[in-house]
Amino acid sequence: MNKVVKRRKIVGILLMILAIFNIFFVAVGGLFGLAVAILAAVPGLHFVKTDNGPIYKSSELTLKITFYIFAVLELLGGIVIFEASDLVVFILGIVFITIIYSLGAPWGAQGYKELQYSSNNPKTVYYKKWWFYVLCLVMFIGYIISFQASVVSNMSQSSSTNNISESRKIKKLTPEERAEKNWKNHKIVASDGIFKIEKIAKIKAYTFGSDMVPGLLLVGKFTNKSSDAMSVTDFLDDHTYVTNVNKKTERDLDPTAYVESSAKYRQLFRNAHDKTRPGKTVSCAVHYMGSQAMDEDIPNNFRFEITNSNDEVLYKVDLKNLPIVKTNIE
Repeated sequence: MNKVVKRRKIVGILLMILAIFNIFFVAVGGLFGLAVAILAAVPGLHFVKTDNGPIYKSSELTLKITFYIFAVLELLGGIVIFEASDLVVFILGIVFITIIYSLGAPWGAQGYKELQYSSNNPKTVYYKKWWFYVLCLVMFIGYIISFQASVVSNMSQSSSTNNISESRKIKKLTPEERAEKNWKNHKIVASDGIFKIEKIAKIKAYTFGSDMVPGLLLVGKFTNKSSDAMSVTDFLDDHTYVTNVNKKTERDLDPTAYVESSAKYRQLFRNAHDKTRPGKTVSCAVHYMGSQAMDEDIPNNFRFEITNSNDEVLYKVDLKNLPIVKTNIE
């Protein structure tokens, strides 16, 4: 066995190993990996059987042309099927197999001479080598089947992804889901206005008569989206319920603009009391307070509910351990 034949046997074994690797271990190729495996297996088997002769130059040329045609076809198929990250791996794999094959293939007159080709029947291609025809047929059928299957699979996945994406776009949030989403974005949203919450706190305040009137404080910006002037307190009264929850009792709290406050909050409360013109936005503060004066204990637990125009609760949240804000006149 001369050095050229020995080299071809080594190359052939390496190509057979790559073929097995593609069949069993290359997940990225899917069914298309079968075509890659066949591309490596056919020349690999040919090189391993080199010394079983006779070998004809016309046979070697046929294999070479067949190999490079299918290598190009598989590269084009991979471009259609794979995404960018997978395509790079696939192209490197095809290039690697092509380089390995090229190391074993004869090149130039000297290369063919070193293989000591038979001069008998020079026009016969793979005479009495039935396996070559079978493998070429398998290569072609495998390529067509795997390519088509991969295209269909890719289109199916793409269609499924598009359908999911479209369904997400088409799906409309229920009023309850919308209210929850708005609350998490610090908003109370209705058809006639939007209240953007900037601060939520417990409020400690006194009347001029020194009666304690604690409650819940909301500070933020209100936008009137209706066609009529509307006060912030009326908007919140229409779209929210606030309840002070104690261990054994509950107390309903109403949104008010408690103007008996320090200068820091006085104008904000006045903005909530006055009517906001359509399309305008005002900074404001609202004090949810009970109908009666309370003792010195400041409520700690509040149930905040967002409602629709029919007073049905859309979203409910419990507010606890809020910071304390003093708004009484100092």
